[in-house]
This record gives sequence, structure tokens and C-alpha cells, in this order.
Amino acid sequence: MRKIIITLLLVFGFSLMGCKKSEKPTLLVPAGSPLIAVAGMLDDVDYEVTIGPSLLPSEFIKGEKDIIIAPVIIGAKLYNVGSSKYKLAAVIGFSNLYIVSRTPLNSINDLDNKSMLAFGEQATPGIVLKQVTQDINLDIEWGSDIKEMIAPFKTKRHDYVLISEPALTTLKNSLEQEVYVMSLKELFLGEIIQVGVFINPNSDKNLTKILNKINKNIEYLNENNVAYAKKIINVHEQLKEFGEKTISSSIL
Repeated sequence: MRKIIITLLLVFGFSLMGCKKSEKPTLLVPAGSPLIAVAGMLDDVDYEVTIGPSLLPSEFIKGEKDIIIAPVIIGAKLYNVGSSKYKLAAVIGFSNLYIVSRTPLNSINDLDNKSMLAFGEQATPGIVLKQVTQDINLDIEWGSDIKEMIAPFKTKRHDYVLISEPALTTLKNSLEQEVYVMSLKELFLGEIIQVGVFINPNSDKNLTKILNKINKNIEYLNENNVAYAKKIINVHEQLKEFGEKTISSSIL
């Protein structure tokens, strides 16, 4: 099964050498898979971790951070309407969306006349889910955060939930019974672009150096997932909550 797909894809060849000030660049990153993707290089930045996406739009608008890691759809929308100056420099998260079920799923038609708990109604998860289920009758209940997906499935209040890694591994490890997983990528028929690295074009820091650090970090974690999990486990409280086994298992 496909897990977190973390691959650095440079979008623009920016010249971001800046003035090479001694202060570390500032970086904002959401908890979850984006945090896992960059946790090994956070010593090189002055970072802040946000839980959930609710604070991201205001941070784009304020324009104070040198780098913001965020869902591509949020940064792109704000840039296109002139509310943000941040430009997409790289994509680091793809196709990390799954439907979890108590019974085997052979096709999307198996969800016809069913109900599902999902997250990200106005973001990429919700947009993709609505697109791949548009031809069936699926009643979707929307939660505000991915953490809200786990308990209702465990308590059998919902038999189908939309989820992503590392929450998927956390859920599976907490259950005794087998669960069935279908990747939205298989239904979408293509990679789903989710998380991007956005840079502040007015920054006076060496952001090219930071992008290279992110690149090397991602190369390392893809080649050494177990060692990487051990390395980053104490970087942030949420990583401790996940645990080494969950982190290493959720990396492709």
C-alpha cells in the first residue's frame, strides 16, 4: 500500500540568495505529514508548527514568514486573488488520501447509499472526494480536522472515513480487526498534489539553501525511514505522540 509520498518537486528556479543575514529564516509548517517531511532539517530554521489549516490563510496574508508549508490549494487561491505574495517553490506532498472501510471496497460504487465521515470540505481532500463520488449517492459528514476521523471509526459510529497518513497508520495500529483501504489516487486516476513549499519573494534570507536542505532531508527519509523516524522523534511533541513505528511505517 502507498504511504506518505514525500518527493521534492522544484516548481520555480528562484534566485533567492538574499542578503545572507545571520538570522535563521522563519518557517511555518502544519502538523502531520508536512511536519514529518521537514522535521530532520528544522535546526536550520526558526520554525512554528500549527495544528490544522485554520491559521494558514492569515499567515499568508500577513506575509511575515520567510517560508510557509501549506496545502497548495490554499496558497494558490490567495496568490491568485492578490491576497498573498508567497510563490510556490516546491511540492512535497502527493496523493496522501485514503478511504478506510470495515468491509472490502472493490470500486467506488460500493459506497453508493452509504455515509462517510470526511475532512477538508473546501480543501483538496474534500474537492477530490466530491469529484470521485459525484456519480453515486454518498452522504458525507464533514469534520473540521483529520484527528476527528479516528474516534468515530473506532467506536463504529462511522463505517467509512476519509483519512491520510500518519493518521491512517495510527488508526490501523489501534484496531484489532482488519480494515480495508482504498487510495483516492486510484479513483482520481492521477497524482493528487497536496502540500507545497511557498516562499516569500521579499525575504532577505538565503531560501535557496533552505530548499536544498529540505530536498536532502526528503531524500534521506525516503531511503532511511526507520533511522529517520528515530532521528526526529524528539523534535516535536506531536512526533512523540505518533511514535517511531507509526512515523517509519507511514513513509513510503
